[in-house]
Amino acid sequence: MTGPKKGEKGAEDKKESSSAAKVERPLLRPDSSDEEQSRLWDVYYDCLDKQGVKMSKNEDGSYKGINDADTDPKFPAGQKKCGQKEPEMLSWRSAREDPDFRNKADKWLKCLSSHGIEATVGDDGMLALENGLPPAGKDKWLGKCEAEAFMVK
Repeated sequence: MTGPKKGEKGAEDKKESSSAAKVERPLLRPDSSDEEQSRLWDVYYDCLDKQGVKMSKNEDGSYKGINDADTDPKFPAGQKKCGQKEPEMLSWRSAREDPDFRNKADKWLKCLSSHGIEATVGDDGMLALENGLPPAGKDKWLGKCEAEAFMVK
């Protein structure tokens, strides 16, 4: 998965005025492909790039992410214009909108723990991995456990 981590610049939840229509940000579903997730991030990153925000790119020209949102003077205006295009994780949306969020988060953590991944989930829906990213083979449980906990079957 690519993109800013929750809590970093570029990952803020947007405040809506009561008169503004609510626009849902694109959702990064746990069952979406890496290609689909990259496509969603690219729409957001392309918008920021067009606003003059300095972007980091891979050798092939694809986006890695925002170069340095904390020091880029064009980022605040770019985020204001492009924030509605910023993808969000299912758990982030659930934290904002689902009254059963905490129970689902506990189910997510229990599933991860059963696969040897120790983590915590903040009230904002952000997952914090106690020992960093899991090794190859175990990393699949990040999405599988999130889907099991948050997606309606």
